[in-house]
Amino acid sequence: MEKQTLSEVTIGITRKETEDKKQKFSREFRLGFAYQSGIKVSKYYSHEDVIRFDTLLSTQTGEEFYVDSIKTTNYNMKYTAEQIRLTANILFRLNPFSRWSLFGGAGLNLGISVNPRTEIFYSYTESINAPVQYPVYYESKNKSSRETFRNKLGVAGAGYLIAGVDWRTGNKREFWKKLHISYELRPMVDYNSLPESANFTNTAILQQSSFRYTFN
Repeated sequence: MEKQTLSEVTIGITRKETEDKKQKFSREFRLGFAYQSGIKVSKYYSHEDVIRFDTLLSTQTGEEFYVDSIKTTNYNMKYTAEQIRLTANILFRLNPFSRWSLFGGAGLNLGISVNPRTEIFYSYTESINAPVQYPVYYESKNKSSRETFRNKLGVAGAGYLIAGVDWRTGNKREFWKKLHISYELRPMVDYNSLPESANFTNTAILQQSSFRYTFN
């Protein structure tokens, strides 16, 4: 599978606490939904037939030159889709009221494919490899076509770990104290079902940057 882009909106639920920089630990549940684009699965097939077309004999040296007919068939199949997934995460934050804090946890998501489709590109070429010094007239043949098929809806899901760092943008003004910028890594196992084709399970590491605003 190729590179993907994930956009996520979540709401965090945590116990209301008064700000205390000595507090070392807090727990948070995050619920939301994610839109994932760039879901692509590609398959390629190629077959070549080489057939002796003619034999040329040099009248000067007696050397034989072989002329082969080459027939090549190519199929390039590409599945694409977007996905909408529901997400649920649990996070544990260290030093939650400090300017810099670390967090970690785990999560799950589950969803369906949107607008799944498969494109098939077909091409056929027929040519010869005649020696340059003995040109042979041969009309080459080239054919190509493209078809698009709509696929049935598939399901997808993932399980992952979360590790990240959080930066609070201010310490004095109330607005900036509540606004956070985070960066996190998610090692994950991702599952995708293609009803007319196959099921795929992949491992990946997702990098994610986010903004967070707290209301308590």
